[in-house]
Amino acid sequence: MISDGQVAIVCGTGINAHTLVRNLLRLGWKGPLILLRDQSENPGLAGLLNPGVSQWAVELRNPEDLPGEIHARFGSAERVAVLFTDERYHPGFASWRKMYPSTVLKFHLGAVARMDCVLDRYDFCIFVADRGLAAIPRTISGEEDPLKVFGEAFIVRPRFSWFGVAQRERVKLVRDPSQFDFALADYASRGLCRADLCFQELLSIRNEDNVSVCGWYGTTVRHLYCSRKVLQYPPGVGGGDLVELIPPPKGVMEQARAILAALSYEGPFEMEFVFDTISDQFKVTEVNPRFWLQHGLVEEVTGCALVSTYLECSPLASSEAETTVRFWVNPLYSVYRAFKLDFSSLRCWMSRRSWAPFGWLDAVHFGWWYVLERATGRQR
Repeated sequence: MISDGQVAIVCGTGINAHTLVRNLLRLGWKGPLILLRDQSENPGLAGLLNPGVSQWAVELRNPEDLPGEIHARFGSAERVAVLFTDERYHPGFASWRKMYPSTVLKFHLGAVARMDCVLDRYDFCIFVADRGLAAIPRTISGEEDPLKVFGEAFIVRPRFSWFGVAQRERVKLVRDPSQFDFALADYASRGLCRADLCFQELLSIRNEDNVSVCGWYGTTVRHLYCSRKVLQYPPGVGGGDLVELIPPPKGVMEQARAILAALSYEGPFEMEFVFDTISDQFKVTEVNPRFWLQHGLVEEVTGCALVSTYLECSPLASSEAETTVRFWVNPLYSVYRAFKLDFSSLRCWMSRRSWAPFGWLDAVHFGWWYVLERATGRQR
């Protein structure tokens, strides 16, 4: 039940943080609602789209310090719900729960006892393979030579998505030795060494061959869906900017359930599978233990079942129109693609079966600087 004595803190600045704020308000959130970000970050779309929501730019030397900062500020509240759009703070909150099991801070990390497997991409794949839970891409540690194992084409994966408070690392696609050298130099420029990386065989990079099982998995409540990328940017290894709900390919849902059960998982998640054209099967690559970018699509068809489960309250009743929604559209990428004379995303957005986290006016208002960023290579 939602009451005035509760506090909600949404950690993030992007579209998924905005989606969380929107759905908290839809559910009738009554207490303080706060958007939290590191002081090095701009307010982002979440802050710009929600000027009436309080913002907290926290100064941290170490992400593990955040639970203590929140408790010092809001520890007298009835309950403090902390919702995550990335996993940089997960280790700190896992330690906090072990030290203070009855804390007023309420959060879901996926698998506190298995944080290593959940956050470390290499350990996750080994965990799955050792137990025969699903097929995985051939994966080797950063100390091994991928050119000898895979040839010239493979994937370079930082073992963790986050290093410190504000350093996010992304996957790279390598197609020749020079690209590999460049990738290593790029990672090294930010302090990563070979031990921080792992390498995987290159699977299909077609949009339709990248699917996710996503939703909420727990001991008593489960909302499980399957989605696939229709469009992604950058091509091959990017995030989905147009995503659709689909019937799960054979075996994928069963494998996801087996992995989540083995982890004793509890919380929101997205688990990614990529198709291997050689072995003719989907292989699991990683699990994201938080509210993923496109989670608003599942919320739309379920009446905010994910956030309501997080808050231990009842979901909203979904209308017939809401339950027939099948596509999630990133409005900024629609504007960017239209700028490049690609109107496929815009056409889908116009369909009644599509949902976007914000509307046309905001997309046009904020889209111009996004187009400028991509055209010039600058980042916010």
